[in-house]
Amino acid sequence: ETMMREEGEAATLEVGVHGIHPEMVRLLGKMKFRTSYGQNALKHSIEVAHLSGLLAAEIGADIRTAKRAGLLHDIGKVAIPQNVLLKKGKLSDKERQIIQQHTVKGYRIAKSSPELEDIAEGILAHHEKWDGSGYPNGWKQEEIPLLARIISAVDSHDVMVNDRPYHKAMSEKYAIAELRRCSGTQFDPYVVEVFTEM
Repeated sequence: ETMMREEGEAATLEVGVHGIHPEMVRLLGKMKFRTSYGQNALKHSIEVAHLSGLLAAEIGADIRTAKRAGLLHDIGKVAIPQNVLLKKGKLSDKERQIIQQHTVKGYRIAKSSPELEDIAEGILAHHEKWDGSGYPNGWKQEEIPLLARIISAVDSHDVMVNDRPYHKAMSEKYAIAELRRCSGTQFDPYVVEVFTEM
């Protein structure tokens, strides 16, 4: 418990966000110890928080809110079975449905804490797609909160440029090209334009 709290506190300090409920800090720290690639999961959340803050600044959105949402965007994964998170091969339909629940679980976790209510929908919708083919609600375009559109692009970029259980890291050039290719289908075109020019 102490180690989880300390890891969570270190992550919030590194990102520069304060005022997160101690239980949320503990859950964030749990991401390091939850799986064998937990350090990468926590590192990923920290990177998404940093880049979300930078992108928010460029767009004119609230930087602190974007950083907090980026840091906690995958918090629902603490409630996903480890064997599903670590699977190296293709997920079955059932496993994919289980993984997709992390957005709803994260939303519920955030809604349970008054100081995180403002980021709950960003967590819920960070896998929605611009064309409406995402999850969990099939929202499209401006139905998707701006916070979620920011996290979506940044999250996808960070996943592409780092090793994951299911793929090796791709080049920065490839990741930028992929974001641009998926602009207008998966991602908000304006968010991608700003992000890829940063």
